[in-house]
Amino acid sequence: MTMISSENTLTTICITINHLYPGQVFLSFDPRTRSQSLACIEHCNAFGMALAEVSQPWEFKTSFNICIVRMYVSAKLLLLLMLSISLARHLRLHQFGDNYLVQCVLLTWCAKTTKLIRQSAAFAIDTMDDNMTSVRHDFHIHPATRIGYVSLNVSDIDRSLDFYEKVLGFKKVDRPSNERALLSVDGHPSYLVELLQVKEAVGYKASMSETRRAGLYHFAILLPERKYLADTLQNLSKRRGEIRFDGLADHMVSESIYIRDRDNIGIEIYCDKPSLQWKWDGSRVRMATDRLDTEDLLRESTASGWEAMPAKTLIGHVHLHVRNLAKAMKFYRQILGLNFTATYPGAYFFAAGKYHHHIATNIWLGTSIPLASSEQVGLNHFGIELPNMEQYEKTTEQLRQYMIETPQYGQSDGSSKSVFLRDMDGITIRLYTR
Repeated sequence: MTMISSENTLTTICITINHLYPGQVFLSFDPRTRSQSLACIEHCNAFGMALAEVSQPWEFKTSFNICIVRMYVSAKLLLLLMLSISLARHLRLHQFGDNYLVQCVLLTWCAKTTKLIRQSAAFAIDTMDDNMTSVRHDFHIHPATRIGYVSLNVSDIDRSLDFYEKVLGFKKVDRPSNERALLSVDGHPSYLVELLQVKEAVGYKASMSETRRAGLYHFAILLPERKYLADTLQNLSKRRGEIRFDGLADHMVSESIYIRDRDNIGIEIYCDKPSLQWKWDGSRVRMATDRLDTEDLLRESTASGWEAMPAKTLIGHVHLHVRNLAKAMKFYRQILGLNFTATYPGAYFFAAGKYHHHIATNIWLGTSIPLASSEQVGLNHFGIELPNMEQYEKTTEQLRQYMIETPQYGQSDGSSKSVFLRDMDGITIRLYTR
């Protein structure tokens, strides 16, 4: 067997890299000198800069062209990784022996190359799915569609009523039975939160295994003005001993407070920034999780302070735990007709019209979690409200074409209709119009 020298290996890589990235990388490396470690680091940095450059989005007329380019880049990166591993093996065996620094640099080089391959491949898959979905189906849900309400299973309905009324400031608008209560705000035509008593939940305490399943990550309460968010933050801060804070965030499109209720159900309370400040890249809106400037926010608090949930408060969106993002994409975009508006590591965002998102899905609990259950504490279902009967009929016809499972139909009195359905993860949704 012919032994390949490290010098020949380096020469091969020099030729290959200069062919792949002409004018970007120039190699000169003498493994026989004492400067070998520093030279290796310098070359790895050069590789990193070149790889970072080719991994950035390129400007093309269509995202499909970007997809093809990214796939080509991924193939080049894969070749580079193979050569990197070959280089590491020969330098390790024939030149540097146990030189710890060089080994670390080479391992870092290989690891970063692998990461870029995975990112490029993921981008290509997402873009292909994005384009194929657009080609396969052109149904779009009406832009005035919104989240109407959330229905929550709770372990102790009286305790939950106390929390949602006294801590959050909702008003009880109806108590049809001891096991059901409806909450809303002044001026709203219907309820925003439905509380349902779960059977046999006395002394309930959520275990990790019970909460790690498809279902609700959090539901989001949308306040009409920033001053109300400031008042809410002051109120919750005073009640710190009664609630669990999950965090505060500036998402570029909105500002948010995250808490949990008595049953550990996630709640986001937020206010949108002016839509003219939102930044769009085509059909994708830019979102992030940045530090919330609480000092600036609190300067907008009112003189009277927090009193209750203000009029015009809505359920802005729901964020769901799912098992498969591709299936979530198919259901919420292709079948329901929502727009695909943003991505985040492990999450997709969907909206009707030009909103940042009405529904978000993530796989942060893993891909092997159990299906959602409407019998356990947490989300029972959420409502998607369509603007009129015509849009309701169009959307339900779309569901019939895909033979979506409909557990039961709601009431129909001639002026309003509703239907219940389940997504790919067993999450129940009520589609309705007034």
